[in-house]
Amino acid sequence: MFENHARLYGDKFPHLVDNGKGGVKVLNNLEWYRDVGVLEYLANYGRHFRIVRMLRTKSVKDRMETEEGLNFAEFAYQTFQA
Repeated sequence: MFENHARLYGDKFPHLVDNGKGGVKVLNNLEWYRDVGVLEYLANYGRHFRIVRMLRTKSVKDRMETEEGLNFAEFAYQTFQA
């Protein structure tokens, strides 16, 4: 899936992609977080996210109103995508 997205953005925005001339380098999230443990992530990055703001998003509100609700992994995922 990541490769598909990388190709899509590369095709759509070729002027932004890293071509050795200082463009944007597309990375898989694993490349960013491979060596970062959960506690380190929460200490360094998690503290910058405000729960109230995250709870106000439509996607979270909608899921909270369903019978199964929203689990922590789904809630925290938005911090990894930010």
